[in-house]
Amino acid sequence: MNAARRKPRGRGTDAAHAVEVEPAVNIVNLSDSEFAVLTALREIGYGQVEVVVHGSQIVQITRSERVRVEEPRSRPL
Repeated sequence: MNAARRKPRGRGTDAAHAVEVEPAVNIVNLSDSEFAVLTALREIGYGQVEVVVHGSQIVQITRSERVRVEEPRSRPL
């Protein structure tokens, strides 16, 4: 298995006890656009990050953040 990490999910060798495999990620050689996606994800509190890809290349990253605004309580007349 090429640099993938295995997570045992139980004992046995049948399909019911399969081993889940995580893909290897090389964080040392991230491209600038991949780093920008991770930065956008880490900096957002509430909202969404949209990534547009063309030809296996990241061409656009849109970050939409929600800001909660509390309504003032009604004032007595």
